[in-house]
Amino acid sequence: MTEYKAIVTRSDPGWSIYVPEVDRHTYAAHLREIESMARDLVQVMTDLPIEDITVAVQLPADLADAITAMHNTRDGLTAAETAARAAQQTAATALRNVGAPLRDIAVALGVSHQRVHQILEEADERCRQLEQFRREVDLNLKRGALKDFELPVTGNDGSSPVVVVFADEPVSTLTARIQAAGGYANVFVKDTSQGVVHFVSVIEEACAIGDPGDRMVGAEAPAPTSTVGMLLSYVARHPNGVTISAALGHPACARDARQVELQPA
Repeated sequence: MTEYKAIVTRSDPGWSIYVPEVDRHTYAAHLREIESMARDLVQVMTDLPIEDITVAVQLPADLADAITAMHNTRDGLTAAETAARAAQQTAATALRNVGAPLRDIAVALGVSHQRVHQILEEADERCRQLEQFRREVDLNLKRGALKDFELPVTGNDGSSPVVVVFADEPVSTLTARIQAAGGYANVFVKDTSQGVVHFVSVIEEACAIGDPGDRMVGAEAPAPTSTVGMLLSYVARHPNGVTISAALGHPACARDARQVELQPA
């Protein structure tokens, strides 16, 4: 699969497209046609099969910035909703664990007691799913698809701490689990919506090979309320990893993000 860049400029009433890799221009009457027109141009100029051609569309800066801002805002809203749901489940579970009845929990959370029942059921199911994922990872590391997988993070006692998390959980949940594991960990992330599992290592910054490529600052950097999936995508864009010291409270680097295959437990 070969990727080509399509540099787009406004050409009233349509769009002018320049593909630098083949040094040719083409035209699209509508925005929705840009990618296919650029792909057709590349196919004509290179004779590559059309299915082997991918196109990265580069819109004018003002349009690209507006679209990026929209996506960032929408992702932020999704992450905030996810964090709020997780926090609600955590609070309800904590209150139940100290013996609070449903109606008292309802008052504390500001919801109906019927909703409290649903929240606790969701929290219990989430715990079961996470435990199942943990067993699946452990089994694969012992004698499954990951039996030869080298875990880069090791503790002072020679052990290899493993943390599991879902992609739609808040980053704050992940950092809490890493801290509970000793501050560094081999992390397996399950994206239930895509049915895939990714790995990322969280190691001491001094142990990183090369300086981390990013300090996780700026508008695009994931916040504590962002999802783990958003953090994973961010780390994947930086081959040397990203510094997450502020999130963990000690020098640490997240790196080595990649997809892994597991055998069903």
